[in-house]
Amino acid sequence: MTCVDLGSSRVCKQPCSNASDCESGCCTDRYDTGDLVCAELEACTNPCKKRGEACTPGTSTSPNDCCRGACVESEVPAFAGCRPTCTKNEHCDTGCCVPFASGTSGFCASAEFCSCLAEGTSCGPNLPNCCEGTLCAGTSLDTLTCRRSCTTEADCPGTLCLPFADGSASVCDTACSSLGEACGSGGLNCCAGMTCAGSEEHGYTCRRSCSDPSECPSGNCELFPEAGGICVE
Repeated sequence: MTCVDLGSSRVCKQPCSNASDCESGCCTDRYDTGDLVCAELEACTNPCKKRGEACTPGTSTSPNDCCRGACVESEVPAFAGCRPTCTKNEHCDTGCCVPFASGTSGFCASAEFCSCLAEGTSCGPNLPNCCEGTLCAGTSLDTLTCRRSCTTEADCPGTLCLPFADGSASVCDTACSSLGEACGSGGLNCCAGMTCAGSEEHGYTCRRSCSDPSECPSGNCELFPEAGGICVE
């Protein structure tokens, strides 16, 4: 017998190198650990899903179809799919255990998700959070950067303390155009939380950025074809 390390637990199984070594006729990497062990025949005829593969969540009466761990449903590609479960970083070969929303356990993810992004680093969807004392801000997905959070100009040597369009927070940045002010060619960039939008005919102004109608006072978010959008009346 061999002891297969599953991270947060271990299981004893008969090792093998080919199907003839197993009474069931099935020799496979049953737990997605790199260890070949004898398993039930179905494990070979209907293989389980390995780490990162798309999967079907389990129910109260049937398990998920992952070799081990949980079937994580997430919009973050690095989280979605089959993932080994854990309760602490030491349970993961990556050294990173990301907690579920419930907080009772978590799943193993790339090491970068257990560290934070430093001030001045690009940030945004599908990336780790900015370090404490900084916030992810910019005028578009391409300009999102971890910027120092602030409450007064004294917190921002050489720059300004500029509020988000919704007033929820402020970050240190250079001068920018506020909501409704002119922007674009020959003008200032929009402040954090806003996007420069308009046309050559009617001019460009700073509009509140959004990705969902709930982010707009009017309840209307006009999405761009590529990514993001602006609040409209």
